[in-house]
Amino acid sequence: MNKLILLLTIGFLNLPLVDPVNAAGKFEVAPAAIVATTHQEPVQEIKIYPNPTTGKLFLSLKGFREKNVELQVINIIGNVVLHEKFYETEDQTTKILELSRFNKGLYYIKLQADKYSEMRKVFLN
Repeated sequence: MNKLILLLTIGFLNLPLVDPVNAAGKFEVAPAAIVATTHQEPVQEIKIYPNPTTGKLFLSLKGFREKNVELQVINIIGNVVLHEKFYETEDQTTKILELSRFNKGLYYIKLQADKYSEMRKVFLN
């Protein structure tokens, strides 16, 4: 006998609800089987402080575990004055940049990783 199973579909979630007619002609609730697969990229976040700074700058990185990260400090005319590449092993870490050897003024902090790129302004007093 050919059975009809009604399905409720919400996004990626398929939930069998009922088998409306079984061999005896009665309604029965089918066993619930929920199969949901979701894949979310970790939330990547950076915090840069203090800003403005007198030289020592802290970069708090979150969500970069097992990623190759490239960090650049760029001056106002577009020259890269500091460049670092590293492989991050922790989910949350803090990097310290020493900028006191550079001229006072506006700088950009550029951070790039797989599927992530962000640039922030920093003022050096």
